[in-house]
Amino acid sequence: MGWMDRKIKPMLAHIAEPFDSEDFIFELKFDGSRTLAFVGEKIRLQNRRLLNITHRYPELKLGDDVKAKEAILDGEIVVTKDGKPDFGMLQTREHVGDELRIELLSQTMPATFIAFDLLYLNDKPLVDLPLMERRTKLEEIVTEGPRLLLSRYVETHGRRYFEEVAKLELEGAMAKRKRSPYQIGKRSRDWLKLKAIKTM
Repeated sequence: MGWMDRKIKPMLAHIAEPFDSEDFIFELKFDGSRTLAFVGEKIRLQNRRLLNITHRYPELKLGDDVKAKEAILDGEIVVTKDGKPDFGMLQTREHVGDELRIELLSQTMPATFIAFDLLYLNDKPLVDLPLMERRTKLEEIVTEGPRLLLSRYVETHGRRYFEEVAKLELEGAMAKRKRSPYQIGKRSRDWLKLKAIKTM
């Protein structure tokens, strides 16, 4: 089975306290739904439980904004309110099955895919490459728009970044080791969750 037809378990993180390190990047922990986007002749969105959720998000036509024959992106689907991810609104989107209501909500409560990693590009698996090489390739192929954004990061200054995230009452931050490979289905200390808000 080819990569584009697989069900792929995402790499997971351990919980940690805020820290500084030149070996890590730090980015937002989005209050969304972890999703792998398979972008090729057609789009397939797969959630963390390996379910196909493409039908729930007809507005995420990511092929228009990804310059590649085939690509597998890791990221989060979020629904925003006043510029911040709103988990309640996302839950509304996640639990709708009726086609007409899905179409209506895609217009009144549109989702955005925020990409932060690239597992596969044009017949080549990238999972063994260091994170920063994967990020560079991701940035080269993504054209940002209302429905597709790149996750931004800072280097070294994890404590200060976490403090600013907490001030904004966002969920927290992620710390990722720059040289780490993508470890499919594994919970690794190369990725760390720095939680500012306790979630259910």
